[in-house]
Amino acid sequence: MGSYNKPSAKSSADAASRPPLPFISETPVYEPKWYQFFPGFDLTLPIGANYAPEGRASVMQNGEFGTNHGGDFNIGVGGTYNNVWNFQLTYRNFFGSTEYQHYADRDYVSFFIRRAF
Repeated sequence: MGSYNKPSAKSSADAASRPPLPFISETPVYEPKWYQFFPGFDLTLPIGANYAPEGRASVMQNGEFGTNHGGDFNIGVGGTYNNVWNFQLTYRNFFGSTEYQHYADRDYVSFFIRRAF
């Protein structure tokens, strides 16, 4: 992959003149499901990861945004009850250098519940 100088605190004009690296990212997701874990209840365990080994997204802020050598990891638990109620609780962790990964200093937990009728 050729050499690349890390961005410095110089003006955005310097950053705009530098050719952006191609953005490469991979997001595998694995979600096993156990049917009838309890009577009428199906259980899922979603696990996913995203890693960008090289580059930054050129569509945002002249290529100065992205997770070069960083990404995120998430794990959760979910379920469906009687094919009507659906819920999921997920934890997400961001990793990588804070120079490129703007969310590396925070994690979050999300929860949703919905009902079909």
